[in-house]
Amino acid sequence: EENIMASLITIGKGASKKYKLTWDVNTTDGTRKRKSKTFPAGTLLSTVKQFKLKVEQEYALRELQIVENTKTVGDVVEVYLETYTKFISPSTIKGYKSIIYNHKDGKGILDYWGKTYLHKITIDAAQRYVNFLVDCGLAPKSVRSYINLMSVLFQLADELSYIRRGFNPFAKLRMPPKKSKPIEVFTESELRELIEKAEKEDNEMVLLILVLGGLCGLRRGEMAGLKYENISLDDLYPEMKITESVIKVDRVIYEKAPKTAAGVRSIPLGKKTVELLKKARENYEKRKSENPDWTDSGHVLYQEDSGLAMLPKVIGRRYKKFMQSTDIPYRNLHVLRHTFASLLAKNGASPKDLQSLLGHSDSYTSIQIYTHSYKDVQRKNTMLLDHEILEKGSEVG
Repeated sequence: EENIMASLITIGKGASKKYKLTWDVNTTDGTRKRKSKTFPAGTLLSTVKQFKLKVEQEYALRELQIVENTKTVGDVVEVYLETYTKFISPSTIKGYKSIIYNHKDGKGILDYWGKTYLHKITIDAAQRYVNFLVDCGLAPKSVRSYINLMSVLFQLADELSYIRRGFNPFAKLRMPPKKSKPIEVFTESELRELIEKAEKEDNEMVLLILVLGGLCGLRRGEMAGLKYENISLDDLYPEMKITESVIKVDRVIYEKAPKTAAGVRSIPLGKKTVELLKKARENYEKRKSENPDWTDSGHVLYQEDSGLAMLPKVIGRRYKKFMQSTDIPYRNLHVLRHTFASLLAKNGASPKDLQSLLGHSDSYTSIQIYTHSYKDVQRKNTMLLDHEILEKGSEVG
């Protein structure tokens, strides 16, 4: 028996003879629908047969692509977490799980979609989920995180042939507009005052935190991962190499490479920074020689009584406690990194320079974040040009 999915019949005779093709179409809910096409009188039989062959090939492809159409969102979530997260950082996985298992207001992926068949989710249903998340009070950035993860799950379902090829109702939805917050920074005088206060109080670890963040642009995890072996202090061109970051997830400590290849970078060091780091290294060696139970972790930021690496959370606490003892308004630790970038931009550093020093994957990110600083540079340049051409010109005239 021939396995033919399309049938061809002839209607009429002579000059009025027509061909009619009838065929079945697979739908994503497992049913079949019948379609037909009647060709105008005079259409060549070869043309009709070519169309018939095309229909049959498409039918065969759909058969191959839709292996199983009873899979739910919960099924894909299970496969994804068990098999496809091996090369994702623990902190990212934790973030995904907080979206998947969030039970508050029923907005988590499993609560909202868990038992829903994949093929029954339409673009309209996906858009209603976006609106629901907004109504629950989620910030635009958080809404995007939920929708992006749903899109990833549908991409996986596509790869596993759980749905028809290219079916992803979460790929193009109307999302809430992004709300850009003004970037907070310390002024030059504020940063100088903080560093001087830490020096005066001989608060070595906080001093290093301020320098690594405000003068080198390190993230908290990069501060925690920095070791003296990655810092060249005695060379003609001293620098530090950022090669790893430390995170703690569910009481487990991980040392990991930066999120992107651009995160691995070298940062040139100024004279004063080199002096501070040399003194800190001497103190590290002194404490090691005086403490028989010392753990030689080699970290720049460490626990003074043991030598154990200082975790990101502890770095944050040390910084916050110090800030609360000052008259300068409190700003979180990451503001030190913003300050580093902002001051560089104001002093003429190009977006490409910032990209390299901050470890951004592209210079567009640097421009977007530090637009306000570049506007100051642009204003300074145009005022200089105004002075050079107009004011000096009038003086000469």
